[in-house]
Amino acid sequence: MERFTSANETEGGLEGVFIDRFLGGMYGAVTNDKFEFWGEGVGMGTNAGAKILTGDNSKFLIAEGEWGRVIGEMGLVLGIIVILIRGGVVLELFRKAWDSIRMNNTLPWMLLSFGMIIILQGPWAQPTTLGFGILIGGLIYASIEKDH
Repeated sequence: MERFTSANETEGGLEGVFIDRFLGGMYGAVTNDKFEFWGEGVGMGTNAGAKILTGDNSKFLIAEGEWGRVIGEMGLVLGIIVILIRGGVVLELFRKAWDSIRMNNTLPWMLLSFGMIIILQGPWAQPTTLGFGILIGGLIYASIEKDH
């Protein structure tokens, strides 16, 4: 508990952790003027793309954060559309999981507690994280009971 508390204080508390890390990455991706309007090319922000293009996969060619990578690869218009689709999926899952609580089915809500971050802002350039995002999304959809 001491480590958690001291790490939280070092990062600046709720404002530092939530505002800077979560919302700051989202805001920075949209307002970054280094990105080309039409994007750099799909795959360029991945480790494999960096290795193919430069011979070194130890650096990020576009952005370290997921939303910055998506907008940097696809451009502002398509990047925002992909982000909105991911946000729409999370909102739909949130609504259905909330409704399923009334039917005494809490499993979707528990799965959504960690799945919504992976679906919304998970670094999908890395195949394992992409697989976990798809898997948890499918499990949440499967755990939602249909109205009879």
